Amino acid sequence: MGSHRWLLDQRRPVRLTQAELESHPAWLGSGHEAGRHPPMRGWLAAPLLDSEDVCWGLLQLSDRYAGDYTAADEAALVRFTDLLSLTLESLWALRGARKAS
Repeated sequence: MGSHRWLLDQRRPVRLTQAELESHPAWLGSGHEAGRHPPMRGWLAAPLLDSEDVCWGLLQLSDRYAGDYTAADEAALVRFTDLLSLTLESLWALRGARKAS
């Protein structure tokens, strides 16, 4: 998607089939990088949120091997992004504590 601001602002995962992806108003054919990689085939994305609900970024998946992304895929991605966010936040807190000592 060309601009991910709409996803980051809503702070929830998004799962789109290929048809839904191409018909979405924010779809721009993968932006200025469209000619440098194969077209996206479906899209699953989840924001990385810290403990205060600040969005650090976005983890995106495309081109599922077989069929469209499922609710189970979405749930697994959300669990992964939650764990990744917790890990990153813990590492940054540890780094801060080490710098302070």
